[in-house]
Amino acid sequence: GLTQRSGHVLVSTRSAIYRARRVLVAAGMQTPVLSGAMGVKVPQVYSVHQRLLFPMNGDLAARPMVSFRDKSDHRHGVLYTYGLPALHDGLFAVGLEPSDADRSGGGHPDQVIEHTLALAAQTLPGLDTSRFTIESCVSTSLEHPDDGAPWESERLEVVRRGAVDFFAGGHLFKFAPALGEMLAGMVLGEEVPAMLRPE
Repeated sequence: GLTQRSGHVLVSTRSAIYRARRVLVAAGMQTPVLSGAMGVKVPQVYSVHQRLLFPMNGDLAARPMVSFRDKSDHRHGVLYTYGLPALHDGLFAVGLEPSDADRSGGGHPDQVIEHTLALAAQTLPGLDTSRFTIESCVSTSLEHPDDGAPWESERLEVVRRGAVDFFAGGHLFKFAPALGEMLAGMVLGEEVPAMLRPE
């Protein structure tokens, strides 16, 4: 929990209460929850979609594998398809990124599985598509603008309320090194960078 006092912010955790001069909240899906408790609206939303994890044929599991994002194929109304080595068990993950319009990822979950299987069988012959597991992936983004302006899933924003900064946006882990330096400077006294200011 966060409580703004006249000269500091109280940060309450399960094990302690801290007094802080400034606080940066970068809590992923929980950022809007924490901001709402302080009466601050952070326009972040999240969506869940399924990706499939496939074993790799032959000796591919022992070789370096490339991650990819393919925007050339817009079947099933998805924004793009992606693939990456899974973080466990020597598997390769393939997913359909949800479209900007409905964030459904190619339809209902059973359709998503069907579409992903078809894509992997057609374009990724190194994967064993006869055996797969399903993994749910949660991604965050900012809400669509109300004024019809172009929407970008990787837009980032800082909402400042007194001594507390709420950081929100999409695909945050991808930009972690650059963002860490930028946000640390902001908390230590610099202004909110122009690229992170609400439009």
